[in-house]
Amino acid sequence: EILHCMANVLGANSDFSLYDSLCLLKQANSVNPIFENTLKGNTNNGYCRGFIYELFEALFKPEFEEWAIYIESGVDVTQKMKRIEERFYELPLKTFRPDIDAQKIRLPETFRRLANAALKLSAF
Repeated sequence: EILHCMANVLGANSDFSLYDSLCLLKQANSVNPIFENTLKGNTNNGYCRGFIYELFEALFKPEFEEWAIYIESGVDVTQKMKRIEERFYELPLKTFRPDIDAQKIRLPETFRRLANAALKLSAF
């Protein structure tokens, strides 16, 4: 629940969208056609993963689901995890971009959900 809420919060502001950043760069100057994958690689690598909406949608959420399967059943999810990352690089960032206006409207509900999740966690 918290993971999904965090994505919703990030999706409510273009500052947290890698796609919006790429669009701003393209408006300012010409951008190498392969630069999108460079941007993706700079935000998703072995030593760093940022709070970026597209990473939550393309990677964090599906990876979390696979880890949950692994934890519950012990089934090897290595290949599925690799496929999730491959898909991130295969598809354009536009595929994962946030609907900022819709996310802004949902912010009050998102924060209520976060508060409820925090209360459940504090009960442990």
